[in-house]
Amino acid sequence: MKPTFDPSTPVSIESIKSFLNREASWRNRRPYLFVLLAAATVTAIVLSLLVSEPALPLRTRAAFMAMIAIGLSWCGFALWVLTQRKPLFAVQRVVAGRLAVLYSALFTVVTLVVGVLGHGQAWPAAATGALMTGVAALMLHHARSHHRALLLLKSCLEQELGH
Repeated sequence: MKPTFDPSTPVSIESIKSFLNREASWRNRRPYLFVLLAAATVTAIVLSLLVSEPALPLRTRAAFMAMIAIGLSWCGFALWVLTQRKPLFAVQRVVAGRLAVLYSALFTVVTLVVGVLGHGQAWPAAATGALMTGVAALMLHHARSHHRALLLLKSCLEQELGH
């Protein structure tokens, strides 16, 4: 949700308190619990496959290790958001957007390399990765816009308070 505010309009203490309560509410953090559970589940499944199948080809083992690293980073991100006792003011959305762009772009590049090297039909996966990267980049753009709007609000409030 993009904050709407007019810098020329005075902001009341009640509206600021209401905004802070919404920003720090459990309702806003609940999706990150689902991110944590999903990432932990997928990471545990991939780790169990990696450990229980010692005869996997090197490429598969490398892919599994990369998936485990990605899953652990999403778990770490979700834990960071869930353990914050203060409003994050959209920083978590920017971080999530960066992770999504990074990992979807990595997926796209790897599938393109696999396609170029001729190890199977990787082109549909590369096209899907490109689409995911585009969507992630769009979401990152929106997250940055939201963050900039909040920083502008903060700056206006500081000027109004004389800091």
